[in-house]
Amino acid sequence: MSAAQLWLFVTDGGLAAWRWQAAQLQPIAAFTSDAAGRAAFDALAARYRKARWRLLLDLQDEDCRVDTVPHLGARDRHRLMERRLEANHPGLRYRSALTLGRDAHGRRDDRVLLAALTNPSALEAWLAILQAHDARLAGIASLAALTALHAHRLAGLPPCALLVSRQQGSGLRQSYLADGVLHFTRLTRTDDDRPAVLAALLGSETLRARQYLASQRLLEREQLLDVVLLCSEAEGAALRPHCADGTQIRYHFVALRPDAAMEAMPHASEAIWLQLAARHGLVNQYASPALRQTDLAARAARGYGSAACRSVCSAARSAVSNGRQRGNTRRRRPACPNAWPRPNGACPVRTRPPPRRTSCRRRRRMRSCATGRWPTIGRTCATTCGCCRGHSNKCRRPNSSNWTGKSTR
Repeated sequence: MSAAQLWLFVTDGGLAAWRWQAAQLQPIAAFTSDAAGRAAFDALAARYRKARWRLLLDLQDEDCRVDTVPHLGARDRHRLMERRLEANHPGLRYRSALTLGRDAHGRRDDRVLLAALTNPSALEAWLAILQAHDARLAGIASLAALTALHAHRLAGLPPCALLVSRQQGSGLRQSYLADGVLHFTRLTRTDDDRPAVLAALLGSETLRARQYLASQRLLEREQLLDVVLLCSEAEGAALRPHCADGTQIRYHFVALRPDAAMEAMPHASEAIWLQLAARHGLVNQYASPALRQTDLAARAARGYGSAACRSVCSAARSAVSNGRQRGNTRRRRPACPNAWPRPNGACPVRTRPPPRRTSCRRRRRMRSCATGRWPTIGRTCATTCGCCRGHSNKCRRPNSSNWTGKSTR
């Protein structure tokens, strides 16, 4: 029986726990970052002690930037990434370099997402509880990395768009995608859920994002920016009257229709991100081998057990097959020691063993020994005699008086 798959969406304000079962997400509970929420999460960790845990982060204290590096081999690339991370985020424990692909033009450099947690206190509080219960931690990733890898799978996205999503406890996540390639991402904190306040904040942050894109030459000065807001149908209906299109900005509302079990959560965007991660895989960013030690040991033990089971089954099949073949061979005892049974179990047939093949050197040595012992061997009889059965001039009688000295073979 496989272990339960649990997903945790971690923000600065708390944590939401989900369970992936039968290709669907099922919400378990939401926990705040105070003492009561941590105590409730401790009880959940004790309940699912043998489950596999995966964490998806959307934190304010995460620094993300997209950079390009030359395309190198594995060893040289690892050294280059370590130097880049040490230069941009020196001394940080949680940092990673994730390859996003290669440029289509020029020398085709690698696009890399450099990310690090500048203040991991919000994450370490939940990790301490999981480590206290010796939980199987499978991986830790950020929403920025998930957007870079799987945001292009969302339906209804323009070729170039500013993707905006609202998560409970974190804020507005803005990510600019051009032809499925992530160019920048950032998170803006908000504590007010009123539609008018959210619309005003969305408008101001969208203008700032457009100015940044124009300064980086990712967008033309007069080009129209498409802003795609991921939200539920209720949130879209509440925000649409407050978001008017302009000459430089055009809004799109992608109404997400999650499963019925997800409707109980306050924001549907969290469920959509987790569903993308569960279906298409979560790339580990921040979980070191020391944090994943329990999960790695469990997977290794399961692999060894599977290999042992396969070996035992293979040995059993071989024993049964050999027993059947031995039973077919010994079904009938031969009539005499020199008789061999037929494969179909019929009457035994006496067969002569195949002649032994000898080399030329061995034949010459045998002939010389025979000639030394019998000097008249190998000569041809001139006339027909009785030992040749009346039809051959090759006499087989060594004491015959009719020998010519010619070899018989």
